[in-house]
Amino acid sequence: MLKEMTPKERINAAFAGEPIDHIPVTPFLEGGVWLMARENMSFNDLYKMDDLGVNMIVDAFLSMKSDLVMCGLGCWLGWLEAIGCPIDMNRIGSPIEMSPCFIDVAKNPPLLDKSSIRAQLENSGLVQKMMQQTREIKKSVAQTHHVVFPIVAPFSAVSIMVGMNELMLLLAEAPEVVPDLCDYAVECCSEMANMACENGADIVLLSDPVASANLISLAMYEKFAAPYLDKVLEKIDKCDDVLLHICGKALDRIPSIKQMKKIKGFSIDSVIDLKQALDAAGQDLIIIGNVDPIGIMLQGTAEDVYRETYKCAEIAGMDGRLFLMPGCDLAAGTKEENILAMTKASLDYAAKASAK
Repeated sequence: MLKEMTPKERINAAFAGEPIDHIPVTPFLEGGVWLMARENMSFNDLYKMDDLGVNMIVDAFLSMKSDLVMCGLGCWLGWLEAIGCPIDMNRIGSPIEMSPCFIDVAKNPPLLDKSSIRAQLENSGLVQKMMQQTREIKKSVAQTHHVVFPIVAPFSAVSIMVGMNELMLLLAEAPEVVPDLCDYAVECCSEMANMACENGADIVLLSDPVASANLISLAMYEKFAAPYLDKVLEKIDKCDDVLLHICGKALDRIPSIKQMKKIKGFSIDSVIDLKQALDAAGQDLIIIGNVDPIGIMLQGTAEDVYRETYKCAEIAGMDGRLFLMPGCDLAAGTKEENILAMTKASLDYAAKASAK
């Protein structure tokens, strides 16, 4: 068995396809809702704290043995506030809610001024607090952990800009309107990602839940989601490494995702067969997942979590092609002992594998 690595060394080795001491464990896709529920806070409360919650966030991620530390908590949609989407951050232990900022776009195409995006982000109080939080988290953990900044991907961002129902109608009845919106979202996403990297983030996590096969066909994905992922990856030039999450069914997305070389890891939902995902990814893409966040992580016991996590480790082996994570973000109320059971399973599997 290799000598114990720091989380940063472990992630670097996995990215490079080198030996690891145990399979990395990243219990949080983002972690904000779980933490806010634990602390009986809203995200508005968090961003009013003198230190923007930095000490609380770092303590939570380190005490839960996470190999990655997230920043910008709760605000993966945050840049949408800067372009005018109404935001609600006041609910205790609940996600931030965003409302559409562009109404009836087929009849009233919005003015999409790409030249002002950076200024809008820099003038947003919320965005600047996210940047400050990122800087301070980086100072706290830079020696041992990578810092990850979560952000909504372009296609899913459009679903917030115009509303989910409106987007589905546009795809069916006025698809010619959608590319301009996606291109605008590309500029916003890439500016936000580069700002985060300039302020200390090491890795960008793009979340694209609306790109799921539960919502759009493979043909629609390849026309309206994948090309704009490619574009945003080309424009993210301040960080080298990107992770991607798509909710629900997404196995048939893997062939195109693994062609996007900047994407080092793909986070999959628990509905996807892990072996099939690993086989599809091959050596070109790390799979991240995929313990059931509700049936096992929230509703199960620590023994259940350990058993399911250990099964994932057995399927993947020790070649660095898997990060252990729930299949989506942790639900509010998930027990700490359940979270810690993931790391125990990873350590026990590594010990057994090294003894062979």
